Amino acid sequence: MKMTSTIGMFVILAVFGMACDDDTTYTGDIVVISDGVTTVNGTPVDDLLVGVFDMNVLVTTRYFMDEAIVTSQFKGGKIKFENLNMGNYVVVVFNQTGFRQTVQVKAGKTITVNIFD
Repeated sequence: MKMTSTIGMFVILAVFGMACDDDTTYTGDIVVISDGVTTVNGTPVDDLLVGVFDMNVLVTTRYFMDEAIVTSQFKGGKIKFENLNMGNYVVVVFNQTGFRQTVQVKAGKTITVNIFD
C-alpha cells in the first residue's frame, strides 16, 4: 500500500512540476532609434536622454527624469529598453526635442520607435 501511495504522489508531483515549467513571457522591449535627429539647438540626439513613462504622465504633460520607469542615453543612435511589462507607455526624449510617443508593449515582442524631425 505504501508503494502505491508513493508512486501516486510521485506521478502527481511530476505532472504538477511539468505544468509549472511554463516559459510564458509577460514582458516586451522598446527600441528607440534617433536616425541623426538634432534638437532645435542643433544638439545631436545621441547626447540626449530618453525616458519611458507610465501613461499617467499624459494627464500632466510634464516629464521629470526621476519619475520615469527607466531612462537611458543614446549610444550609437539606438536605445533598447528590455523586459518591460505588457502595457501602454509614453516614450519621451528629454532636452528640447519635444518628442513623445505612446507605445504598447506586447509579450515577447519588440516595438520600434523612430524619432524624426
